[in-house]
Amino acid sequence: MPVQFLIYVYAQPACTQRPYLYGDVPAGSCVGVEVGVPFTLLLIVENYCAGCGFTIQDIATQSFPIVNKSTIVKNSTILWSVTLTWIPTADEVGSQILCSVGVDR
Repeated sequence: MPVQFLIYVYAQPACTQRPYLYGDVPAGSCVGVEVGVPFTLLLIVENYCAGCGFTIQDIATQSFPIVNKSTIVKNSTILWSVTLTWIPTADEVGSQILCSVGVDR
């Protein structure tokens, strides 16, 4: 049985508090999505280093190819968000993996 790992490489952070990423679906969840029914996921990042001049550059995602990601939106001085949308097809029946991370600078 194959084993899969996701590795994300990043530079040494200048701010000790990494961005906090969450969504309207809890992390680690397994969500059932019906073929042909649109699925939307809101991802939000809290920037704990905004007072030090840091900003959120991206909410990076690694997913199956058909997921559409909106442009990143600055909701407040510390909150940024993107919306992911996807309409699953019959060819995609089964488990799909979606990973995301908040990227600051």
